[in-house]
Amino acid sequence: MLHIKIPLPWARMVCSGLVDTQNIGCDIGTQPCLVLVEAANNPYSDEQFLRTVEWKHALSLAETLGLLSRKGERRFGLVGAFTALPNPDRNSMWAYGGNPDTLCRVAKPMCFSKTLDPTRFFTREEILSMGESCLLPKASVSGDELMLPVSERLFNAVTLNSSFSIPLTETISETLFSLDCLANYRALTLVCNNRAKCFAFESDNEYYLPHDENGNIKSVFSNFRGRNIVLEHFRFKLRTRIS
Repeated sequence: MLHIKIPLPWARMVCSGLVDTQNIGCDIGTQPCLVLVEAANNPYSDEQFLRTVEWKHALSLAETLGLLSRKGERRFGLVGAFTALPNPDRNSMWAYGGNPDTLCRVAKPMCFSKTLDPTRFFTREEILSMGESCLLPKASVSGDELMLPVSERLFNAVTLNSSFSIPLTETISETLFSLDCLANYRALTLVCNNRAKCFAFESDNEYYLPHDENGNIKSVFSNFRGRNIVLEHFRFKLRTRIS
């Protein structure tokens, strides 16, 4: 078992399954290795750590969905674990800028329900017993209902006749568009901790691309792709409260 330190909020991103490839600082050889993740203080600014705009986009989604603590609520210590596999996806955006010899694929990520003492010894069995139940929530579909976990800030802010947007990443797009057509959705349920707000899924909920002040589609340069790209979003409109 390997114990590594990763700056916040990236430590929680890795343990929540948002990151599929991670630099762990050593070569694990040819066998899988259980990695215990300690959230550490970031010695650099967030801008220095976010090496490409795709990472920033994913971080924005994670914050919107309540997967990461807000600034000022950062808790250091053991936040989760994952299994490192010796076959990293070097084409993944998360491999960008990493040492090829110390990259690994992230498998079976788990976030602990509370931060643990990094000086305490944990056996492999204890770590694994914390189980998938400690994974952070993800968007899911049940019948014609889209269930979307959101941050407490967003949950408290949404009201009737308001709207909100989420950044689209490949993972959440697969969930959102899992039905053959958006028109097949009937309800949108926002979930935060043990609370829920259910709204009708409006027919004009929309995929959209950001525009600049002149009305042109806004693009940004991606270090990972070496060209300008457009970051996608989805807007939800809340007109009818169901429960």
